[in-house]
Amino acid sequence: MSFPKSLTILFPLLFTLLIPFTNATTFAVLNKCTYTIWAAAKPGGGMRLDPGQSWTVNVPPSITQARIWGQTNCNFDANGNGQCQTGDCNGLLQCQGYGKAPNTLAEFALNQPNNLDFVDISLVDGFNIPMDFNPTTAVCKSLRCAANIFGECPTELQTPVSVEKSITDISHVVLKSILCDGDLISHGEVAKDWESPELVHLLSQLSLSSDSIRCKYLLEVLDTLRDNCSSDKVTGQCILNSPGGSRIFKSSFLSSFCGVRWMVSSMDNELHYSKDLFYDCDAVRSILGVTAPYVVPKVKSEKLLCDIGLKTQVRLDDILVALQVWRRSKTPFMASIAQMSKFYTFIWNEMATLKQKIIEELSMGPFIFVPYSCVSRHDDVVTGVFLSPSEWRSEAMQTVDGGQLIKLSTVEDDLRSGREKSGFRWRSEATQR
Repeated sequence: MSFPKSLTILFPLLFTLLIPFTNATTFAVLNKCTYTIWAAAKPGGGMRLDPGQSWTVNVPPSITQARIWGQTNCNFDANGNGQCQTGDCNGLLQCQGYGKAPNTLAEFALNQPNNLDFVDISLVDGFNIPMDFNPTTAVCKSLRCAANIFGECPTELQTPVSVEKSITDISHVVLKSILCDGDLISHGEVAKDWESPELVHLLSQLSLSSDSIRCKYLLEVLDTLRDNCSSDKVTGQCILNSPGGSRIFKSSFLSSFCGVRWMVSSMDNELHYSKDLFYDCDAVRSILGVTAPYVVPKVKSEKLLCDIGLKTQVRLDDILVALQVWRRSKTPFMASIAQMSKFYTFIWNEMATLKQKIIEELSMGPFIFVPYSCVSRHDDVVTGVFLSPSEWRSEAMQTVDGGQLIKLSTVEDDLRSGREKSGFRWRSEATQR
């Protein structure tokens, strides 16, 4: 869809940079296009603006960040319910959430440190209308985005781009994953794929520079755009002459996110492969707690979550790696009795098939979590220490808050010999010294 490129929507910003914090900020939204725009603001609601009409948006001092945008080709009933072709906010004229991409955004952050205010025009959600953003003081410069720079970009430079290649140019790993027994590759068979050389270059540069801040921002952008702008670009298609006709595979565009360290971990703020990080969910947190490598920021799009391969379930290898990290940590370890109970229960349930592996790992260092203090609820997080079986036996009765004692029982004494274990059990006893 094309839009007029010689027309603008003007957003005069009516405030001075020295306004008192207690005063509201006013935005005057003026439609200078030759067609109707349904202006929207969060917070602020929305209003139909025919050519030449304006709308005043008053932002209370308690609001520090928000956005204004335009909706096009809308159809609303008398109650303000309907739909817009671009910028739609859940079918409401009085917007309560953000608009659906694509839509040009006027963003602002008010009353920031040192009493500064920031404004920008963003195409992070795409482009739908030209826009000016003009402050009323000479201190700040006017901003303008009068054309769809994405649409003006030559096809060969747009990202991602659709490519058609010989099936022999598809990687061996991809072919192995999509071909069935008996499938034969014939001359002339092709694959339709999505590629993004620019993205590959960007990820490589971010990874080499260990730029965690920009990597976090990139993930936020991808999370915002995934459902609306790139949903059809995550898979490629092999056109085969064999029965079945075609096979679907992960596109090169999507694979580029998985083949480089660019995702930030909550544990060390360093860059990692997506396959090595967890999505912060109950299934993981209930076992590994807060001290697990979760990706930051947290992904909201379920589709993107699946695309990039974040872990959503805990495996035994994850348990053993987490235990190694906890042992090496130089900061006090914190967990709840409920979490550690599930942690040990998970290990015990794996003993039937992987007993030797578990015994070897547990024998390499302390693994019995002993809290420093009593807690009233098993869900309460408490600081503690890991002890070996011998250390635990000698320190089984430890003095804690107010002279109380806490006793925890765990695997039986024959752990190191490899004989059958009775299981992991937690038992606390509070007695007087």
